[in-house]
Amino acid sequence: MEAEVSASALIKRVEEKIQRYPRSRLAKVKEREGVVDGRTLFYALDEGCKVAKNLLDEFLGDLGYGLVNLANIFRPQMILIGGGISAEGDKLTIPLQKYVDENIYGGIDFARTVVACATLGNKAGIIGAANLFR
Repeated sequence: MEAEVSASALIKRVEEKIQRYPRSRLAKVKEREGVVDGRTLFYALDEGCKVAKNLLDEFLGDLGYGLVNLANIFRPQMILIGGGISAEGDKLTIPLQKYVDENIYGGIDFARTVVACATLGNKAGIIGAANLFR
């Protein structure tokens, strides 16, 4: 999953789309911001970019596939999306929850696996490490 649906994988996908569609709003966001990062896709999406919408759909499909596999193997009560991308909240969790509900073995007739965003974002690792030394 790290290779396909991590923040660095998303950045790579965005850069590839910019190369392929140099006149897209996605490319304009890169020009304006001066860098491609985890927010680039979402800025372009907010500006109505169709390239960004298609890329997000692809990304969420791949992430959803990975989450369904984890849910089918471990049947957790909850899967948390963390890191900087978790700041996007419902833009991630609503389609991912729908994907998981529709594709998990047994559907939602059994214990549901909830998909949510972690509240600590990029600070989670630092806070966790600090708590080890309490």
